[in-house]
Amino acid sequence: MKKKMIFSVVGLTFVLLLGFTLSVQAVPINVASDIMDDNGNWSPASDFLSGTVAGIAPTAGTDTMHFSSNDASTLGPNFITFAGTLLAAGDYTATIDAGNYNNFPFATIGNIGMTAGGTLLTSTSTNTPIPGSGLIEEWTFSYTIELSNSFLGQNIGFSITVPFNVTPSNSSFDNLNIYFEAATVPEPTTIALLGIGMVGLAGGVIRRRLKKKSPVDSRN
Repeated sequence: MKKKMIFSVVGLTFVLLLGFTLSVQAVPINVASDIMDDNGNWSPASDFLSGTVAGIAPTAGTDTMHFSSNDASTLGPNFITFAGTLLAAGDYTATIDAGNYNNFPFATIGNIGMTAGGTLLTSTSTNTPIPGSGLIEEWTFSYTIELSNSFLGQNIGFSITVPFNVTPSNSSFDNLNIYFEAATVPEPTTIALLGIGMVGLAGGVIRRRLKKKSPVDSRN
């Protein structure tokens, strides 16, 4: 009977702990996006190609942003600022579609990523696979912004730069999205301490219940 009661209390403790952990998990939200069409959102005036060009079709809107390594007018930095969308503490993920035109080398990218107040942020991780000829790959940039970050409260944005090269190469970008996840998930240490505390409470319940039982009469 004791074992059954102990297992029941421990099981209840685990369920409560799991429920607490799941209930506080943050959900990423899309805080900024741009279809990267020729609509004046990017500075300076960038080079945009309409429709499908050399196997690359727009993944959002009707245009793609085009970079050519030997055309200085396209190299940037090309940037967009999302006025009123301010940098906050938490985790950011930026995604953008990179395209490689058929029968052209893919242009080397210099600096690319999220900005705050016009300054390129340092990413915690990146995933930027070079697309094959005529193919598109989604690139991902991750950022962890601490409360001590000096750019908190600045407008966020995104910037792309391609270095000049006399050898022609081309690349395209489209469908920019930036997601934000508030830092509300408990750290593993916090969860462990919570679990220890709940198990301790469960043990106290067991001890109190055992004390309430009548002592065994040993006179027989």
